Amino acid sequence: MFVDLLWATGCRVDDLCRLPVSAFDFPRRHVRIDMKKVKRPAVVALDADLLLDVSRFCSDFQVEGVLFGFSRIRAYKMIREYAESVGLKEIHPHKFRHGLAIHLLQQGVPIPVISARLGHASVYVTMSMYMKVTPEIQAEMVKHVEWR
Repeated sequence: MFVDLLWATGCRVDDLCRLPVSAFDFPRRHVRIDMKKVKRPAVVALDADLLLDVSRFCSDFQVEGVLFGFSRIRAYKMIREYAESVGLKEIHPHKFRHGLAIHLLQQGVPIPVISARLGHASVYVTMSMYMKVTPEIQAEMVKHVEWR
């Protein structure tokens, strides 16, 4: 579930490792992530299935307080071990954040939404980091243009 939350929220590994159970608002389907780096929270919408997983995890393991009881270093090791077990190399938790941003962009999610989800101070930060116009994005954007 740690990996699922890392992907779905796009949050930094430090923030996820210290995420309290109380940050989840199950009825409203979101989580409030207090971002240490920027010293302000981001509210991130989550799907019902992931929230159900979180709820079951808390119930099954009688979790109170912090959702995950391990450090940033342990998270890095865990991710590396998982990646190596499926033949991937050079994977670390922050790649999930970058991957999510690129995935959302390729799915047509507007930059302001991506920016809010990642907790960036402005859309310009998001654009400078992730707004790479790939040939696929370019082709999709101009496919309905009449050239003649």
